[in-house]
Amino acid sequence: MTRYVQIDYDATVTLENVGMMLQKRFAKDLTLYNKLKEAYENETISIMEAATGGWANTEGKQWLQTEMLVEAFSVGFRPGLPSFLEFCKERELVPVVVSDGLSFYMKLPKGVPLIAGTAVFDGNSMQGYLPIDFKLNFARQFRPFILIGDGLADVEPSRYAALVFSVKGSRLNKESCTIPFETFFDIIEWLTVRVDLKAVK
Repeated sequence: MTRYVQIDYDATVTLENVGMMLQKRFAKDLTLYNKLKEAYENETISIMEAATGGWANTEGKQWLQTEMLVEAFSVGFRPGLPSFLEFCKERELVPVVVSDGLSFYMKLPKGVPLIAGTAVFDGNSMQGYLPIDFKLNFARQFRPFILIGDGLADVEPSRYAALVFSVKGSRLNKESCTIPFETFFDIIEWLTVRVDLKAVK
């Protein structure tokens, strides 16, 4: 049986929420950006509504894509990511990054599967296309052995995982039965000390 590790991208793999950073930096209407962000944080709109509205409020000129990528790729990985991926490989765990962001701004080490939304630049605004509830659907279908995340969109999927690691101080970290971490080294240490991965199949 395949043991999946479902990992969020923004503010989990990376140290910052790259998608939100880009939506703010390239917003046509900063007031609208702030309203969408506040509504999502207050749980009055869904992640789909917040993301779709946020990207539609973003300048969509094709040449801006390069400028966006320069900013996006300047954000570093959370420390310990390469070591954690090697740790997974050695223990027959299969990491998959499942994100409600857009794949065009995401960088990952070679060979790591990515499930994310797509972007279309139409010259006026940028449209973000996200499969409905795909984080939740992945968790429901594959019942990940481990889920690693930070945000509100990770809360419901986390209920289908055997172990849940949440970025310390994050929205997901407020849920019961999650294990806080700051770096991927913390996750490696926790699993090494507390779980016999060879015995868990």
